[in-house]
Amino acid sequence: MATLMETFEQQYAALTADITSKSSRIPSLIQDEKAAMVIEVERHLEEANELLEQMELEVRTLSVAARPKYQNRVKSYQAELARLRKEFQRARIAFCDELKSREELLSNDDNCGFDDQRQRLLDNTERMERSTKLLKGGYKLALETEKVGAAILSDLSAQRETITRAREKNLAGSLVLVASDGGAESLNSGGIFGLPDSPELVVELRASERRLPAAASPTEKVPRGSRRRDGGGNE
Repeated sequence: MATLMETFEQQYAALTADITSKSSRIPSLIQDEKAAMVIEVERHLEEANELLEQMELEVRTLSVAARPKYQNRVKSYQAELARLRKEFQRARIAFCDELKSREELLSNDDNCGFDDQRQRLLDNTERMERSTKLLKGGYKLALETEKVGAAILSDLSAQRETITRAREKNLAGSLVLVASDGGAESLNSGGIFGLPDSPELVVELRASERRLPAAASPTEKVPRGSRRRDGGGNE
């Protein structure tokens, strides 16, 4: 992200240097060259303003630690661009006053030519504004899509981990419940239930067998003292 900011800053520096140079040349140019230079400087000012807006969007994606540094830079660039715009406006006003004086001496045909040039300038400005809005909308949508995708991946990872833990817990509980029937070793022999053979699992199953009550064998003899006497007093 910082690399992209540096790219924006380099482009902005080149634009502002060009604006300063061309604005200072406007008074010394001949009439036709002045009109062309005014249009060119206005275009550069719009491009610089678009770069500042892109910088503002980029700063929002930076880390909290790096954000204040670049926010201060963007503010200084905005102040610099406002100053350059004022200087250009002064040169442009002088140019317009000169044109007005000239219009009083020129024919209506010349006035129509200036109006056509002004209309072309307005049309170009409108097209640039529409393009800028489209770029901003696309960039904002890309950022929002990236954030949504990251959130979805995080949720899926958490759900997968939860399901895995629940499955392992259920399988371990099933092994404990049936451990007394076949013995810990035979129950998990060969990795039954999808669990690998491990000494820890066998130890846990043996401990479970010791906790479970042992079933009485059918052939086990009952102690004499516990036999029930019949009605005749015989054992």
